[in-house]
Amino acid sequence: MKKYIFNIIKVFVVLLFIFIISGCSKRDKSVIATIGDEKIRLYEFEEMYLKNTPNPDSLKNKSIEEKRELLEKYIDFRLKVKDAKDRGYDTLPDIVNDINEYKKNIFTFLIEKEVTIPGIERLYDRKKYEYKVAHILIYLRETGITPEDSIRAYQKADSVIMRLKNKEDFETVALQMSEDPSVSGNKGELGYISGGMTVTEFEDEVYSLGVGSFSKKPVRTIFGLHIIKVLDKRKNYESIRLSHIFFQEKRDSTGNTTDSLEVLAKAMDALNRIKNGEDFETVAKETSMDLMSASKGGDIGYLQRRSLPPQIDSAISEIKVGEYTDIVRTNYGWHILKLTDMKELPSFERMKEQLKSEYVRTDGYMKALKKFVKEKREEYDYKTSDDAVQFLASKFDSTKTIGSQNIDSIFTTEDKNKVLATFSLGDFKVSDLIQYLKISATFSGRAALWNTLVELMDEAPRQIFLNAVAFKEKLDKSEEYKERLDEYISGLLKHKIEQEEINSKVIVSEDDLMKYYESNLDKYSIMKNDTLKYKSFDEVRGEIANELQQIKLKERDSEYIKSLRIKYPVEIKESVLEKAFSKL
Repeated sequence: MKKYIFNIIKVFVVLLFIFIISGCSKRDKSVIATIGDEKIRLYEFEEMYLKNTPNPDSLKNKSIEEKRELLEKYIDFRLKVKDAKDRGYDTLPDIVNDINEYKKNIFTFLIEKEVTIPGIERLYDRKKYEYKVAHILIYLRETGITPEDSIRAYQKADSVIMRLKNKEDFETVALQMSEDPSVSGNKGELGYISGGMTVTEFEDEVYSLGVGSFSKKPVRTIFGLHIIKVLDKRKNYESIRLSHIFFQEKRDSTGNTTDSLEVLAKAMDALNRIKNGEDFETVAKETSMDLMSASKGGDIGYLQRRSLPPQIDSAISEIKVGEYTDIVRTNYGWHILKLTDMKELPSFERMKEQLKSEYVRTDGYMKALKKFVKEKREEYDYKTSDDAVQFLASKFDSTKTIGSQNIDSIFTTEDKNKVLATFSLGDFKVSDLIQYLKISATFSGRAALWNTLVELMDEAPRQIFLNAVAFKEKLDKSEEYKERLDEYISGLLKHKIEQEEINSKVIVSEDDLMKYYESNLDKYSIMKNDTLKYKSFDEVRGEIANELQQIKLKERDSEYIKSLRIKYPVEIKESVLEKAFSKL
């Protein structure tokens, strides 16, 4: 249970403080509140909520009362942590042990600093623009191909490039040469893409080309060989807001329209009314066949531009905010569109967590991580023992999965001291491998075949090796890491003090349960055969116990906070609170 709680806290705090500060000079260190002799800085309060609010823009519009409510919650958190520290909880053996366990994961900080942050900075820069691209694909699998397959594909790709260099039309060449199944419909055009939307090799090529340029060498990806052309480049927006007036055509059983001219006439009439000075929203309410948006004056909300039908995307490219288009036809019918807003891409700091989430799922992240590990291994003279894989193969049963084998019994005491890998900062022994296999499930479901053991020896030592590198490079002394560690410790202390002062002091007796049942009998009433009846106490006992415990926990928490506010007087600086979130 303790291990489970530790993991819960660990996940909570990492999510709470994954924020890496790019420079202290950007932070507003004004004191927004004091609790006893402790100061709370404005940047601490702002960052807490910026990291945990799905829509950071909403914070800018908070009233002073709403800001104060958020600050009071943060103060409550800090009060509990301060009380725990003053009681010396940060020196308790279980807390110290959890802190030491956390420090064993300093390698994640190293990876974030050296791989993730540079990666998301590049990703953000690329997201500032969208590129309209087309491609010609020559199919070539990554595995199971013969030399002849490869020669055929590259020769075909080279012939495509030669034709393009000779000024042949890209669409014509695509229709004749591309092996992309969708080419007959799109003539090679893929629409607009931005950073993180496609595989690394394809994206790198797109961002290296100018508008109108095409690949001079085939680009190899998991899909095959690509010859890419950039058709357009435009500024990227987070989203745009549209309104429309919509007229839907009727279709017969074969899918053909039956009233196209009649519907077009209605659309023309609506457009003329707007041109003659009538309000777009009024015309939308009176004429649009999209009833849901019509009731809102045609508003269809914020949309990702690249998700729009190409006809609409093209039409709104010609207008500015506040302007409307001519009539636009799509597969859905006829539209008159009004562009009402364009949201700028948020700042890097506000997008940081979203960018991380995106980036770590890309093949680019895995390639960058492998490159980084390779470089560090070379720098610190990392070597896998010549007989490491052979030794493991002699111990594991290759007919069984690794997870199904008793790793404590298949290795002797002497085996556990065997060195499997060395580096200038330390080594990796069989005992370390055993610990890795007990914690990680990565290889548990795989048979202990030779290739699996080779992968295991590549992966398993990584944490110990990178931890050693992180401490060697003094990352534990950096302000960023100290700050993150402090937040983690605060989470542990808050949990500990709540266990002591709240959870352990809440007792729900049988008398409490019965009194609650009798006082809230109407909550447990049911109609049966037109007769009002009540569920028995035994039927709802579990439900009552849960409800009452939550009520008592909340009451005890409130009592404890009141006592803390007496012990540590709280003062809020109103003038500083007023400017909170104003610079987002």
